Amino acid sequence: MKILASKFVLIAAILMFRLSFASVADDIGYATSESIPVGVAQILNQKQFSKNYQVVTHLNPFYVTGNFTGRGRLDTAILIKNRASGDIGVAIIHQGSSSAIVLGAGQNFGNGGSNFDWMDAWHTWDKVSKVEKGVGEADPPKLIGDAILLIKTEAASGLIYWDGKKYQWYQQGD
Repeated sequence: MKILASKFVLIAAILMFRLSFASVADDIGYATSESIPVGVAQILNQKQFSKNYQVVTHLNPFYVTGNFTGRGRLDTAILIKNRASGDIGVAIIHQGSSSAIVLGAGQNFGNGGSNFDWMDAWHTWDKVSKVEKGVGEADPPKLIGDAILLIKTEAASGLIYWDGKKYQWYQQGD
């Protein structure tokens, strides 16, 4: 009887662990959600976050990674949508953090605005790559970590970068 009870407790614990990922899996499907790093999925599934935002996969890739803060850790930026407004944005999760930083998705952020639905491509910009002077911008930032380039192909782009305290926007083209 003890062995049966122990197996039941183990199965229940495994199911509870898997159910903690139900929010992301419900939004994008189980197979796609399995490609998200476990620590990132845990933050995305936090009740307060998942109540307000959902992961979206309309771009490939739907998430990018990089050493965004220059700490030598692999951080993740993932596409999200504000459940109430439908506005698209980016959630950035620093490795080892317990919460996400939301840019766009209903919150104004630089020239990107509050809705990043205009972007049709994005990728990680390596910190050793030269940042060109942007249209109507001051001198390019000196990157302390990798950045994220948000792109509207054949139109405009903007660079999201960490300045040591918070994320900033630097317009690249118009």
